[in-house]
Amino acid sequence: MKKNKPKKYPTGHSAIFDEFGRKRSSLKFRLASLSKRIRSVKGHKNMTVSDLADRLDVTEDEVFAACEKHGIEVKE
Repeated sequence: MKKNKPKKYPTGHSAIFDEFGRKRSSLKFRLASLSKRIRSVKGHKNMTVSDLADRLDVTEDEVFAACEKHGIEVKE
């Protein structure tokens, strides 16, 4: 145990890749990466779910689920 050292990842990568560098694909991690993409869109608070889905090229259901789970405010 003394030889084990914690892994350090750049911000945002730990939610997308595991410690071996493989991309995680479960719903939890897809929504986490989508929420980061939503927050990076300028003016996302003034956009609707359908606007964000068109902008990010994903389905409206995924955008809605990511906003609900991660507490992202969007226009009704």
